[in-house]
Amino acid sequence: DYGTPVMIQIGDRDDWTLASSCTELQQRLQPESQPLALRVYPGGLHAFDDLTGGGYLPHVRNINSPSGYGATTGGDRRSLERAKADLLDYLRQQLAEK
Repeated sequence: DYGTPVMIQIGDRDDWTLASSCTELQQRLQPESQPLALRVYPGGLHAFDDLTGGGYLPHVRNINSPSGYGATTGGDRRSLERAKADLLDYLRQQLAEK
């Protein structure tokens, strides 16, 4: 349960931290919890906000991989720009409610 507002931003192609896990977390929250804002960005991978590189990381532990290892990372400018705008909107909303 969260006692403070929380926003998760994740790419729908993230194979290291699955967007579906975030959706499940959102659904499991107790009614007395603060709402969890979830934004899923089409085409975004893990680390979509890092425009400097990315690629496949074969040696990282990944419980979502059939082998238990490997994840794909990579920046996505559209996801990043949308995430920035969404975060500003979210913060404005949170501050307006105070």
